[in-house]
Amino acid sequence: MLCCRWTIPAGNLIGLEKVHTFTVIVSKGSGGAARTAKQSLQIRPRDPSVPIPTGVLTRDCGGTCSARHASVQPLSVSLKLEKQDIKLLSSTDKQVQIAWSLDPPGPQSLVVPAAAAVASATGNAQVQLVIPQGSLPNAAAITISVKLSVPGQEGSGSASLTVPLNSPPVVKSGLEVELLGSDRSYGKAAFRLSAAGIVDDDELT
Repeated sequence: MLCCRWTIPAGNLIGLEKVHTFTVIVSKGSGGAARTAKQSLQIRPRDPSVPIPTGVLTRDCGGTCSARHASVQPLSVSLKLEKQDIKLLSSTDKQVQIAWSLDPPGPQSLVVPAAAAVASATGNAQVQLVIPQGSLPNAAAITISVKLSVPGQEGSGSASLTVPLNSPPVVKSGLEVELLGSDRSYGKAAFRLSAAGIVDDDELT
């Protein structure tokens, strides 16, 4: 049940980037039967002159991208800051920190080079990340996400891109070996080897 609501005038929050702690203590009963509960919340007002960064993720194919990316090849993506953010960030010479994540993750952890972890409105407003094939999952698609933040600034932006994948076929039931005929002698025995239970979402050749 909602008990109480307080509205704090903006003028009471003195100083940008300073942490303000609000504490509420609720009491019930009296004397030896008194019981209390305490809850605190910290808020740091952000500078409105520095925008929350936003960006756009796109596949970087050097031309026309195929409908599905072959997961046996590295996947290249680009992140570009929005134009309005570039204009405002350039006036304060702020850098944007970029945190990358993959869903689902691949067999190998994604290693992000320093050049793809920072963007700057006065320098490189567009960064590129090449995801090696070992970091791509054996799945129908992968979602690349970024979290964008300015150091010391409250609030963060985000962007994501889902790329359909053409993964290798999967053998679910393994290989089967069958002896042909009754001659088991060396050099004469003939066998039939079959791979049953191969699953793939594309044509097998």
